[in-house]
Order: sequence, then structure tokens, then C-alpha cells
Amino acid sequence: MKVIFSGSSALQIDHSKADLSRRAILYHVYGLSFREFVELSQGIELPSYPLGEILSKHVDIAYELLEKFNLTLLFRAYLKSGYYPFYFENKENYLVRLNETINTVIEVDIPSVFPIEYDSISVA
Repeated sequence: MKVIFSGSSALQIDHSKADLSRRAILYHVYGLSFREFVELSQGIELPSYPLGEILSKHVDIAYELLEKFNLTLLFRAYLKSGYYPFYFENKENYLVRLNETINTVIEVDIPSVFPIEYDSISVA
């Protein structure tokens, strides 16, 4: 059986890794890359490029990508809302959910790990 858990207590779990070392393997899951965002939002598969190829053939790569999608438009969308995968669950409520996530980290996660008084936290 595999059990996968995640949640707002990620800071506390990370802070007390020694307690979990015999019981769990911790993975850090990062947000979406621009390539992943494009693949999910447009339904197209994009190649990955090694850094050397990007540096030496960036103009050719850009033209190749421009044939598949509007690079500027999608990059602006990615910067606005594309990093967190839960954007695709409910696009209309993305900013509300993002704000709730930030508030949870500030109000719950950080004070649970570090000696910060709840009263001293100010959320505007």
C-alpha cells in the first residue's frame, strides 16, 4: 500500500524530518514549469532542450515554438496564474485559492514551526 500525504503542514514536516526518516520518504514537488503549463493548457507535447542547445539555438527554438502557439500570450498567462497546478481545477477561483494558501502559510504553518506569536502576524 502507498500513502501519499501533503498539506499545509509542509513546513512542520520539513522542519522535523528526523522524526519521519524511518517512516516516510519526503519529496519536494515544485510548481509547473512553463513547458508543463503549455502542455496542460494547450494539450500539446513540447520537447525539452538541454541548456547548451537553448543557448546556441534559442532563435531556432523560439521560431519552432511560435509555430505551435502564441508564446507571448501564454507566457503572460503562466506568469499570472500558471505555477500552481490547482489553477486547472477551477480557473475562476484560482486567485481566491492562492490567497488562502498564502494566508495559511503565514498564519498557521510558519507559527507552528518557528517561535512567532499569532498576534504579531499582520495580514493585509
